[in-house]
Amino acid sequence: MPLLGKFGTATSRAFGFNGGGTATVPIPVPPGNIFNYDVYTNRGPTYVPGIANNITVTIPASTTVGSTSTGTYSLSVPSAFGPLDTVTIVNNGVIQGMGGAGGATKGGPALPAGPGNPGAVGGNAIFVARPTIITNNGVVAGGGGGGGGGAAPTAKVAGGAGGGGAGLNGGAPNGTPTAGGAGTAPGGAAGGGRGAAGSNGSTANPAFPGGAGGGAGSYLVGSPFVTWPVTGTRLGNVS
Repeated sequence: MPLLGKFGTATSRAFGFNGGGTATVPIPVPPGNIFNYDVYTNRGPTYVPGIANNITVTIPASTTVGSTSTGTYSLSVPSAFGPLDTVTIVNNGVIQGMGGAGGATKGGPALPAGPGNPGAVGGNAIFVARPTIITNNGVVAGGGGGGGGGAAPTAKVAGGAGGGGAGLNGGAPNGTPTAGGAGTAPGGAAGGGRGAAGSNGSTANPAFPGGAGGGAGSYLVGSPFVTWPVTGTRLGNVS
C-alpha cells in the first residue's frame, strides 16, 4: 500500500507536490499597509520541511510594506528556510523603511546657546540572509533621514526642530510616506524623502552649527544573497 502523501499521489498533488519531491508555495500578501513582514513566519500550510519548496511571495500594487521602528526591517527573509528551498519575491507595490526622527528643538527660556540636535537615521527596508530572487516592479526604499535641528543662537532663544524622514511610518514630527517633513524656524531642516538623507540644520551664530541631517536607510541589507531579474526603483543605501 502506498504511503499517505507519497510524492506523485493525488494527496501530495493537492498540496503542490510534484513527482520530483518539491512543493510550490505561493504566498499572497494582502492589500493595504502591512508592517514587519517575515517571509518564513508567513510561509503557510503548503510549506513542507525537508523537501525543495519553491516559495513565491507576491506583493500587490495596492500594498505598502513598512516597519514600526527604524531598528526593525520592513520585510525579512531569514536563514531558517531549508537548503533546497528557493525564495522569490515579486514586488508590485512599495517596500520602505521607517523615516528617521527630526532633530529636536535646542535651548529655550533660561537655557544657554548651543549646537543643533542631529536628525536620526532612516530605517532599512529589506533584510535577506539566504539566496533570494527579487523581481522589483515597484519601489524599494530605505527610510528618509530626519532633518537636523537648528542651533540655539543665543541664550534663551530656541533653535527649531528638524522634519521627520519619509516612511510608511514617517519620522516624527511630520514625515509622510513619500516625502520628508519641513523643519521649523529658526534653523530646523527638512527630513529626507524616500531613500534620502535629511538636510543639515542651520544657525544664526557661527559658533554653534546646526544639527546634522540623519542618513538614509538601506533599501537592502544582504545584497550578496540577492539576484534582481528586474531592478525597478531602488532608493537609498545597500549593503
